[in-house]
Amino acid sequence: MISSPRFLCRCQPIARVEMLGAQIIRFDFSFEQKIPAFVLSDIQIWLKSKNTQDKWIKLELTEYQYLDSSRISVWIKPDIHSITTKLLSFDPIRFTQERLNLEIKIQFSQQINPRTLPCRILPVYCLGVEEFRQHSFCDFSYSVYFPHQSNNKHPLIVCLHGAGEGGKNQSNLLADKMAITFWNESTQELFDYPYILAPQCPSFWLKNFVLNDRTYYGERDYTDDLLKLVIQFIARHPNIDRQRIYIVGGSMGGYQGLRLFSAKPDLFAAALIACPAQVPTKMQLNALINKPIWFLHCNSDQVVPVENTQKIIRYLISQGDSPVQVTYFDEIVVENRFVNPHCVFLYLYENQVKIGKTSIFEWLTQQRRWDDE
Repeated sequence: MISSPRFLCRCQPIARVEMLGAQIIRFDFSFEQKIPAFVLSDIQIWLKSKNTQDKWIKLELTEYQYLDSSRISVWIKPDIHSITTKLLSFDPIRFTQERLNLEIKIQFSQQINPRTLPCRILPVYCLGVEEFRQHSFCDFSYSVYFPHQSNNKHPLIVCLHGAGEGGKNQSNLLADKMAITFWNESTQELFDYPYILAPQCPSFWLKNFVLNDRTYYGERDYTDDLLKLVIQFIARHPNIDRQRIYIVGGSMGGYQGLRLFSAKPDLFAAALIACPAQVPTKMQLNALINKPIWFLHCNSDQVVPVENTQKIIRYLISQGDSPVQVTYFDEIVVENRFVNPHCVFLYLYENQVKIGKTSIFEWLTQQRRWDDE
């Protein structure tokens, strides 16, 4: 009996940036020929990485979908708290997020296996992140998203990452939803299709800081060059609405956001700042007295004390009729689990913060820089 010729199979792992970071959510299979009737038990998938201590972990598959007669999508059981399927690993010594070398192993049942060659596994494709273009400016990199709507003028949102996302590996896009949340279709529509500019410093925005009795050092103060980047980017893209340039920053990026805003306060319309890692100087705060800024902090934050935000708020209010807003939380809960209370920025990226019926994103869209200087 002559056996049927074997044919190629390709597997495309698909990831998505979830609330706690990017992780694989499904596998898209394409075959060179039509495959026989498929059931979920026809396939098993294992994954190995630094996050699994280099041990093979069998993934729990929950459903599949025929895209056509030769293409199938297979979904993993969702669990945003699991580190098994994540694309990053946090190094607590270097205090940085590293891109993982993920190994994937696939096994088909006897119904499919005799007909296919070993499956070719493609690099992980992360939804949204792949639509950002990466560039360099001075000694740091930045990622940028251009809105698909090119008519009229659109806002610019500058996203400044926290302490763990330094480098040149786009971990600032993968570690949480800071930038990706503004790429999502619903948020794009809400903000009138904004440009997104996400700089990534090589190490830390701060020159130095102490955490858990260890001192970490950054290379330098990036404020001047960040400002140059923003000004240059605006000049090169005339469709950016100069009345709607916003800053979003969390933790160390929250402090850097305040520094950037204070360096040229008449350039920006408003800012969203979560748990700023340091308190700016009085001179820097004076530049922000009449500026719309919404602060967030968790009262039980053990990484950045809530007193940082309290001091900033007290000073700004004491200097006059400040439009500043602030929201405090007692704890941070993600999908029914308590997480590190430092992570108040997670609520920001999910647009879960409100004053009355106005969400934090809706508030930001209402802010304008009216004086065109």
